[in-house]
Amino acid sequence: MNSCVISLSSNAEAGKNISLAKALLSERFSDISFSSQIETSPFGSGYKANFQNLAARFSCSESEEEINFLLKQMETRLGRTPEFKAQKIVPVDLDIILWNQSVVRDDYYRFPFLLELINQLR
Repeated sequence: MNSCVISLSSNAEAGKNISLAKALLSERFSDISFSSQIETSPFGSGYKANFQNLAARFSCSESEEEINFLLKQMETRLGRTPEFKAQKIVPVDLDIILWNQSVVRDDYYRFPFLLELINQLR
């Protein structure tokens, strides 16, 4: 069994989109747990609004590549498009941060709030 920690974020209808993402993830992963949710200013320029962020932890039998593909499908289902990305509008962003306790995405080091959220799941 694999252990996965992901980040969830949104800067467009964040309350609604985070709730929908949590529901989809909960349907798929029965043992999922979520951190608290925090608001942050955007890192980078051109973003239209602040972000709502949280982290989640779950176990799965799939590979890292399969889970990443599933997360990207969920993003698309929840309205993430290349056009929105170009406009710095993020309905939902789901990224694997830790895979079997190993850091697989630099966001772990780039965003100080993310470590705080992940620590809530330990």
